[in-house]
Amino acid sequence: MTTRKSLQDHALAASRHGSHESARYVLRFVADRKSWCEETFRARWDGAAALLTWWHDLDPTVRPPLDDLKAEDARNFLSYLETQGLARSTMKGYRTGAAALTYALRACRKHPVVLAHDHAPFKGVHPTPVKRSLPVSVEVADLSTMASPQARAKLELLLALIKLGLSVPEVCSRSWRNVNLQDRLIVGYRGRCLKFGVEVVAALEGLPPPRYGGQRLLGWQPDAARRWLRRVKQIDETAAQ
Repeated sequence: MTTRKSLQDHALAASRHGSHESARYVLRFVADRKSWCEETFRARWDGAAALLTWWHDLDPTVRPPLDDLKAEDARNFLSYLETQGLARSTMKGYRTGAAALTYALRACRKHPVVLAHDHAPFKGVHPTPVKRSLPVSVEVADLSTMASPQARAKLELLLALIKLGLSVPEVCSRSWRNVNLQDRLIVGYRGRCLKFGVEVVAALEGLPPPRYGGQRLLGWQPDAARRWLRRVKQIDETAAQ
């Protein structure tokens, strides 16, 4: 007679032996408890499966239990993903799925299940930021030919913030409440704070005062911002001829 495995047996089999079947069983249990839609479950499972693949490739003598990963293990997993040539968006999705599996295994390893726990090895661990090059090479003086002073100020701000390390969508989503003029700080994605200098200060001073704190700095969607960047590039190329 075959004895049916308990949820805790599945959590143990996944944590100690890397069983895909048991890992999926445990993740499905948590997905049902949290009312995930099927699409969310599939996306989380893709990341969980990638974590299991990484784990099985490790030397057995140093493999960590999957329900007790540390931040160092999380960083090693993301480093492994970076060697696979994956798109950054895919790595982010896999990170979320891997974190979901480690959360589920920790929650289900004992009876009763403890969904409210604080074991989060992936917290604060993210794929290595991609160093973005400036999309256009243009001096601020080249913008002097633009008819609209406000558009010129917005472009100067966009270029300065890109140099600072923000992406075009990130700049477009920033509002005045994300800017601390006194300390010269701007808050980007995930709450990261970046110190800015005179280029950003001068561009901000060229913009009209905001009507409210939630007003966007540029008021441009990313596609519109890219179109303005292309116009600036054309100005730069014409000046060079």
